[in-house]
Amino acid sequence: KLEFIMDATIYDTSGNSWPAEVLFAGPAPGQVAGITQINVRVPQLTAGQYTVAVGFAPLVRGQGYYDVIALNVGQP
Repeated sequence: KLEFIMDATIYDTSGNSWPAEVLFAGPAPGQVAGITQINVRVPQLTAGQYTVAVGFAPLVRGQGYYDVIALNVGQP
């Protein structure tokens, strides 16, 4: 059985970055085989638009295999 370590990093439009904790990465319940669910704990951020890069550790922006997700944080 192969096991991979997932990594997630959050980027803002200025290039600043924050680590995000990957809580779960595995088969998505109730979905067809091959669909992966990734649960990530996002640190407290100010309102704005961010990009989340999720992939296999170590995560190096611009290298390797990762997906990019848009994250919009609203006012509390």
